[in-house]
Amino acid sequence: MYQSEMKEGFCESYLRSRVIQKTSLYGLFRKIASYEEKLNKDACEFTRAEALAMYRWLKSRSVYTLLNNNVILKAYCAWRKYYHDNTIESVYEDITIEDLRPCIDMKASKLLTREEVTEIEDSLLNYTDAAIVECLFQGISGY
Repeated sequence: MYQSEMKEGFCESYLRSRVIQKTSLYGLFRKIASYEEKLNKDACEFTRAEALAMYRWLKSRSVYTLLNNNVILKAYCAWRKYYHDNTIESVYEDITIEDLRPCIDMKASKLLTREEVTEIEDSLLNYTDAAIVECLFQGISGY
């Protein structure tokens, strides 16, 4: 992850005060890591145009997924500003649902490739969860 120590600190703090799955936070940061590395900057340093381009790059099929991602990134930028860098200006605070609607990719595939499934399994913290994902991908069913 881009600036992984910073994001680890945020995740610990964020999880203490909210009911959210740890994998949701880490999953978002893992998803955007290659985009951050491409731009060579942390998500908190993105311009509004870069943030919206990132949301389009995520190829989400739901505006609500993007809204949830925006809430997490907004909180991450606020945390970073408070604890580490007072000069951070979060562009995520001004992003609305109307801004995110054009970022939806309805043509994005609903099916996952083997590589995407492996990436999901690698990001899971619980081996049982990874086994369930693998079983679903393989089409295993039980009676």
